[in-house]
Amino acid sequence: MNVEELKARLIKSAKNYIDDERIVWLNNAIQMALQNTDNQKNNIGISYIEESFELAIIATKDIGLGMSAIISVILYRSYESGKTTEKTINQLFPEHISAQVNIILKGIVEANKLDNKRVFGLKDVEFNEKIEHRS
Repeated sequence: MNVEELKARLIKSAKNYIDDERIVWLNNAIQMALQNTDNQKNNIGISYIEESFELAIIATKDIGLGMSAIISVILYRSYESGKTTEKTINQLFPEHISAQVNIILKGIVEANKLDNKRVFGLKDVEFNEKIEHRS
């Protein structure tokens, strides 16, 4: 699916609160994400931008999250890589939106760090236990 089709699906899923101003914000986020992800794909072969749209649709349709969450999901991969910064987000969006987006993105990045430490920590423990049982 191309970006315009994905965007149309997202707008339809968030139709209750997307107006012309928010479509401009969405377009800004999409352009930044496209520029900064260079058609990269995730570990199952889905492009970052398509992955972002699918997650944003879930966030709006199934969970009921709003515009700040949509923008955060669209920008996540770009932010995580360091290509999108708090400063660029502040420049692209109104203060009340950029503040929320920055908080959400920082929270996701920190949560992923903690989760990765926990997962890898468990794997190390499991590995060590297996080694001890062999002795």
